[in-house]
Amino acid sequence: MMTSVLHPVTERQLARYVVNPPHALLVSGAAGSGKETVVTQLLGQIMEIQSLDLRNHPFITFIAKDSSSSTIGIETVRSLEHFLSLKVPSGSAVSRAIVIQNADTLSVEAQNALLKTLEEPPRQTLIILMSANDTALLPTIRSRLQTLMVKRPPTETLQRYFSEQGHSAPVIARTLAMSGGLPGLSQALLENDQSHPLMVAAMTARELLQKPAFERLLMVDALAKDRQTAADVLFMLEQMAEAALHKANPSNLMRWGTILTTAFTARQALLKSSQPKLTLTNFMLAL
Repeated sequence: MMTSVLHPVTERQLARYVVNPPHALLVSGAAGSGKETVVTQLLGQIMEIQSLDLRNHPFITFIAKDSSSSTIGIETVRSLEHFLSLKVPSGSAVSRAIVIQNADTLSVEAQNALLKTLEEPPRQTLIILMSANDTALLPTIRSRLQTLMVKRPPTETLQRYFSEQGHSAPVIARTLAMSGGLPGLSQALLENDQSHPLMVAAMTARELLQKPAFERLLMVDALAKDRQTAADVLFMLEQMAEAALHKANPSNLMRWGTILTTAFTARQALLKSSQPKLTLTNFMLAL
């Protein structure tokens, strides 16, 4: 079950786009922030269909990165031509939708191929790009998209929402600490939903924080073998640190500040570095 708790700014933007849907929309927010929930609500209301039917709807297609590749390639984008050639029911402002998940992994060639469609959008069609890193999108792409920001809801809102679902206050507090207050990931942790892409990263990040320096170093080899998983773990440490800094005791501020800055620096280096083991070793020593 996906969480539907939203930041008030996100809620207002969502309501506005339901009433007046654009041709192309960028749904932007951190991984685990609930972008998929927002897209589900948006399409469900605009196209007047149940959210459970979205993936089986004949006029909605989801594009995602193949697990064997680090990018969404040009051929995937070109394959949309057939979908866009299909006739759709008339009478609705939006009768067809394309959802590109992790759009920040679109290759430059794929983005250029998509640009033509964005410049001349088919009638009754909504194109949605979901992204956690908008800077990876070409300026020519971003300039043709309206934006819906999926912001992190206030902690008090999340506590109240999950309490109404029947979870106890101590469990909610631990979950929000582990998820960094990201609502989508918080829901997955509470429901033990192993399908969430950040679930393993959150558990590993928590484990890492509980280990002494020597045992952290023993984790380097395994993490270095999977650059994306390692980057996800560092991302989760950043989220945990950011959330903790808002409510930490003065005595813990320095520690969480160190975790935030070192995790961010290491993640940026990891995404560029050809030596993940060295990057991760330096991070563990600095943590």
